[in-house]
Amino acid sequence: MSDRAPDPKKDPIRENDPADIQRATEEVLGFNFRSLKTLRDLTIRPDVVFAAYANRDTVTYTPALRLWLGILGIQIGLSFLWGGYADIMRRQTSQMTPEQIAQIESGFGVSFDTYIDTVAEASAVLHAPLVGLATAIIALIPGLVGRNLSWPARLNITFGILSVGSIVGVAMMPIAANIVNGSYYTLPVLLALYFVVHFRGTPGIGITDLKTRIWRGALFSVATLFFVLVGGVLMSVASIFWFIFQLQTGALAS
Repeated sequence: MSDRAPDPKKDPIRENDPADIQRATEEVLGFNFRSLKTLRDLTIRPDVVFAAYANRDTVTYTPALRLWLGILGIQIGLSFLWGGYADIMRRQTSQMTPEQIAQIESGFGVSFDTYIDTVAEASAVLHAPLVGLATAIIALIPGLVGRNLSWPARLNITFGILSVGSIVGVAMMPIAANIVNGSYYTLPVLLALYFVVHFRGTPGIGITDLKTRIWRGALFSVATLFFVLVGGVLMSVASIFWFIFQLQTGALAS
């Protein structure tokens, strides 16, 4: 968002300010042109972005948590092109036998479609907070990013790397949405991507030894993917508990 002070010579009601477009875009999507610059530099020169975050520079680059949330919002929005979480879940459960579906329906006393729709609605709400909280644990482990960095710097660097991965995740959404268990195809890609961005970025925070960059990058990428998966599992479990709660309170039609 622009920090520029308004020009006292301009009428704020009548005057068109080009920065209004940036403000409106960021208000709606959490995105502006600084966000695009941040994503570009995280991709082509992550060491510069890491250095800025380490120095608590909040002007040159967008705070990475805000950037990640903006990308996640776009990802959730695009998922509705493939029917949202409910349609994705139906594709993922397409290999279930009629007997398995019948067991779910008889066990809960509602149709399989009601089960899918309720769990999917909860997943859409819980995805960001649970995956985000699980992944934020990485920032609390100094050795995975930089021992001498403040926790806000580690948080920004962690979610900066995640933001690059989320952009690739958006690009691979057609695979995840249209192929049974397609999301598993993205896991090795994300693992490699987390490593590369971490490896290329750590010289910006003073880590220049090649062996250290390799083992830290490998450890970071594995740990990050682990916590992303943990967040996904927590989301699934919490969504099922929400379904059971809705069932117990009589909010679901059979």
